[in-house]
Amino acid sequence: MMGTTGNFDAALELLTKASSCDRSLPEAMMMMIPEAWQSNATMPESKKAMYQYNACMMEPWDGPAMVAFTNGKTVGASLDRNGLRPSRYYITTDDHVMLSSEVGVIEGLVEADVATKHRLEPGKMFFVDFDQGRVISDQEIKATVSGSRPYGDWVQHMVHFQNVRGTSLLNDAKPAKNNGAMMPTDMPRRLNLYGFTTETMEMLLVPMGLEYKEALGSMGNDAPLAVLSEQPKLPNELIVDHPVLSLEDIQTLKYGMSDAKWTAKTLDATFPAHSGQAGLIQALDRLCEQATTAVLIAFSQAVLVFSDQAAGPDRFPIPSLLVIGAVHQHLLRTQQRTSVALFAECGDAKEVHDFATLLGFGADGVCPYMAYHALAHMNNEGLLEAIAKKSMDTKELWTNYQTAVGKGLLKVMSKMGISTLQSYKGAQVFEAVGLGPDVIDRCFYGTTSRLQGSNMETLYDDIARLHEAGFPTHSLETPLVRNPGQYHARENGEFHFNTPSAIVALQTAARTQRVTLRGLLEFQTVPEERRPKWEQMESIQDIVKRFNTDLAQLIHDLKNSNPSAEISVKLVSEVGVGVVAAGVVKAKAEHITISGHDGMSSYIYVSRIKLQTDGQLKTGRDVVIAALLGAEEFGFATAPLIALGCVMMRKCHLNTCPVGIATQDEELRKKFTGMPEHVVNFLWLLAQDVRPRLYICLAPHTIQLNLTGHAGQSLGFGLVRGIQLKVTGDANDYVGKALSGGTVIVTPEIERGNDQTIVGNAVLYGATSGLAFFRGKAGERFAVRNSGVHAVVEGVGDHGCEYMTGGRVVILGPTGRNFGAGMSGGIAYVYDPSSEFAAKCNLSMGSLEALDFEGDEELVVKDLIQQHIQHTKSPLGVSILADWDHAKHSFVKLMPHDYKQVIAANVHMNTTAEPVHVNAGH
Repeated sequence: MMGTTGNFDAALELLTKASSCDRSLPEAMMMMIPEAWQSNATMPESKKAMYQYNACMMEPWDGPAMVAFTNGKTVGASLDRNGLRPSRYYITTDDHVMLSSEVGVIEGLVEADVATKHRLEPGKMFFVDFDQGRVISDQEIKATVSGSRPYGDWVQHMVHFQNVRGTSLLNDAKPAKNNGAMMPTDMPRRLNLYGFTTETMEMLLVPMGLEYKEALGSMGNDAPLAVLSEQPKLPNELIVDHPVLSLEDIQTLKYGMSDAKWTAKTLDATFPAHSGQAGLIQALDRLCEQATTAVLIAFSQAVLVFSDQAAGPDRFPIPSLLVIGAVHQHLLRTQQRTSVALFAECGDAKEVHDFATLLGFGADGVCPYMAYHALAHMNNEGLLEAIAKKSMDTKELWTNYQTAVGKGLLKVMSKMGISTLQSYKGAQVFEAVGLGPDVIDRCFYGTTSRLQGSNMETLYDDIARLHEAGFPTHSLETPLVRNPGQYHARENGEFHFNTPSAIVALQTAARTQRVTLRGLLEFQTVPEERRPKWEQMESIQDIVKRFNTDLAQLIHDLKNSNPSAEISVKLVSEVGVGVVAAGVVKAKAEHITISGHDGMSSYIYVSRIKLQTDGQLKTGRDVVIAALLGAEEFGFATAPLIALGCVMMRKCHLNTCPVGIATQDEELRKKFTGMPEHVVNFLWLLAQDVRPRLYICLAPHTIQLNLTGHAGQSLGFGLVRGIQLKVTGDANDYVGKALSGGTVIVTPEIERGNDQTIVGNAVLYGATSGLAFFRGKAGERFAVRNSGVHAVVEGVGDHGCEYMTGGRVVILGPTGRNFGAGMSGGIAYVYDPSSEFAAKCNLSMGSLEALDFEGDEELVVKDLIQQHIQHTKSPLGVSILADWDHAKHSFVKLMPHDYKQVIAANVHMNTTAEPVHVNAGH
């Protein structure tokens, strides 16, 4: 079996070698790894049409990845749309090309021989044609390919779903009678039938309908895994790991597609009640055969809608995930999947995870009609009006719900590193917990399932129990909507690890062995005669020392910042974690934490020897002096005792301590009033005394480091005040990461103009204070999460100043797209003489303004440029200041809305505050 790279190589070879349309190697690469084209308003229409057509042929391969390719006559490289994988290239004066993930990989390269230094940008292609003897630019090669075929004419034949809505055919369509017709008195039955609970409606649907966002919770999930639960679960809830159609949309698909030359067929996703496991399996087989027949009859593209609306007293609904998974796998085996679109009209889809699994296992769209009806039902009952304090329109609730699910799916996809829904659909990026092989092979073939459990019979039993809750066999009364305590512990409901009794008595809950996989394990004991003696066992005192709390992350960067730091890395328990853990060990971490689904951890600890000093340490001055003499840790005894209430009676050795600290006398010990918080406060105040002493002892640029050549990752990580780090050459990613008061400067050895790339991606990531000057361009995500650094750079890539919260950034050159996304603080000043910046800026959280020439803003920008010239000798900076009276009008300021309001409020407070009079001597 080939790996991911092998599969990619085989697909690329298939698209070129087996192509009947003489598809070139660059064209195939553009099909497999397209740039972000859907929302790019500046992209030529011919290129956009090419990508739109190719999207119908193949889902895009997502990164992060830089892929190099060659056929012997040409060589090139492409970077995926996100650009997270660094890629830098040099072109020498004698026409040699070098491309690598980092600069500095080739030893002995003479700087004077390098003609061009640049980076491969997100979604772009670097291409060399040996026959032509030149480098062909991304713009030229894509213009050539997009103009080689009539893509614009071809995409005109595509059917747009929004154009189908409202057609006369749809308006005249008469939907077939539904056996499960929705009546107001029928709602509780159907809510129970499809697994809705009062918690589902109140905790999940209400926030989604009212606030169009996912519900937030706290304290984690302490309910059992689905396989260990005694509550009936639908299969989508058994999986560990959008488009969401409206009621109008699903009607369009079912009755309005013939004008669009698509064959639509609705298939019944229910089966006879009480027909057992065999009935469920026969229904799945029937749906698979009906899907195959529908594709053969259609002769073209078919739309299949799997609907469970016929469910009622005499019919069980098939869980939608089983239906989609089984039909998707069947059509893959019969090689018909690309000829059909699968849609689910289902009552059991309600949470984001339900949609994520349906789409991930092959659905092209989902209509959660019961979720819509549940929202409408709550609105009609006045429940939502009571929460929102206003009347709500039902259609607005439905739209909000769709938006909330969409946002949730984007979160899921982003966590998996997937950029497009097209790449996510059918990708099966899940692991199953508690599904038997018969279910996996039939519906989720290829999905990892380490822990077996529920088989078809078990799933049938769960379906029957839900049906019984909605349509009780021995009762004519309409049942109430269930509340099994999935989220909040309830008596006779779902088991929880943190039950009310467990909060009072943790050891009792620890013996409830049905809640975790760990609880199902038993110790293998040895006979009494083979057990060691008690005195041979590790002492309690030593065992206690091993107990610790969670630590976290950063190995390489922290090792460079502080080689003596003990590094801890937390890894999620999942398939392949062993390989990752091995890599963490090789990176020389001291701690590895493997975190399970419920937050419990296994822990590996490696001790280190450190120099410690103690003895009459009481103040921050004492600590600093000890540190200057080489101490790494500092011991305290007397001072914490005083914080606990010691009055220094010096009666410790007599067992007569009057405040109950150093005594075994029961009556005296009752007088002890100390608390752990008192010691914590003392140590906290002590640290506050240490920091300013360190701060005032280190003047700016006290330590200056001047380096030459190629700097590796995270140059200047965590650099503190008083240290200036200057590199003459270039640097890789994360320059100035977590910068904490220091100064970082990168300037080229040889002048090549300001177009060269001087530093890599994510420069100044998480920086809090300090200065940074870069004579040249930076890569993607410059100043991401910067919260206080003042920086000057001569151009940046995409996503500049992303999530920035503070500081000032002056950019003297061009920027990439999506500049300022999520920027909530700080100010960016961009030199924009060509007026191109506005089209590349994300204005969702800020606005563009001219410089304020009335206040001191002009002086701030000018001063930063002067410092930039002083440190880097920048010709670009010199030319701007030489024509400052004219050039200053070409600066554009990006100001976040909230940040502007805070500044205005502070100015108002300062101008309206009454003067404060302070008496001398106080």
